[in-house]
Amino acid sequence: IPSSRCSILQLDWNETGKFKNSKGDMAITSLPMMHWSNRVMWDLDKSLWCGYSIQSTINNSCRKFLFTGDTGWFDGLNDIGKRYGPFDLAAIPIGAYHPRRLMKSSHMNPEEAVRMMHAVRACKAFPIHWGSFPLTLEPVLEPRDLLVKAQCASDAGSEAFAPWLMGETHVV
Repeated sequence: IPSSRCSILQLDWNETGKFKNSKGDMAITSLPMMHWSNRVMWDLDKSLWCGYSIQSTINNSCRKFLFTGDTGWFDGLNDIGKRYGPFDLAAIPIGAYHPRRLMKSSHMNPEEAVRMMHAVRACKAFPIHWGSFPLTLEPVLEPRDLLVKAQCASDAGSEAFAPWLMGETHVV
């Protein structure tokens, strides 16, 4: 339902929409991510797949959040970290990665997710895209267990990318 209070803003990769209200400013930037896209059978990869950098400023305090959506690892993540980071918090996918030869280009495994946290320069991260239902061949809770192992092997503390359970509340 159209409304004078609502609007739709379409963004290309690396374009930013800016919003202001009495409480502060917000900027949402569309960022490239790695995944296939389509709406119908004949439009495979005809549209962009993206994540979002969300920056808000309230009372001169700036916070940055990265929502990656569903993505596979790609070297452009380092560029995102350099250009838009550091991020206070990032939502990073850890599931739907088996069989690896089919899923590598569109879904990260937990080890790649930890690598992504460093590449995008996120101070903290939480896992997404796992555990809701069996989407691929790995056991549904395996991504969480492998995230714990990947964190132990990483130089970041285990709390930096904690394997939160679905529905769990954390104040960051």
